[in-house]
Amino acid sequence: MREQLLELARALNELANVADEERHARHESVHEPSKAELLREARHQFKAQLVREAHFEGLPFHETGWEILLELYIAEAEGRKLNVTAIGLDGHIPNATLVRWIALLEQRQLVFRQPDTIDRRRTWIALTPLGSEKLDLCLRECVR
Repeated sequence: MREQLLELARALNELANVADEERHARHESVHEPSKAELLREARHQFKAQLVREAHFEGLPFHETGWEILLELYIAEAEGRKLNVTAIGLDGHIPNATLVRWIALLEQRQLVFRQPDTIDRRRTWIALTPLGSEKLDLCLRECVR
């Protein structure tokens, strides 16, 4: 009888180990999106906004701050620089609104201005490391 109880205890222990391994494997299998997947989500979010505006002409469907951040995120991933004028083109953001939002995003340390070394009239706008990190986190949540 003692041998049977020991055998049963070993079998239960092994079963518990297998269950722990499965639980651990499920926990580790949480998909961590790649930078390419985050970029695809940013493009999707940006395009969805433009599509909404196209279908509901005249209704302001854009969220200006989010639109600016997405556009800068996409440009950064594609190796492009954007100045104030270029940011507003795709999103149809009025210039005064754009300038106001860039100032706000700059105060929040999400974007920064960088003077153009060739043409002093132009200023580049880019994400700060904090801005990129926050967008990565936000897009990661959207992808999951």
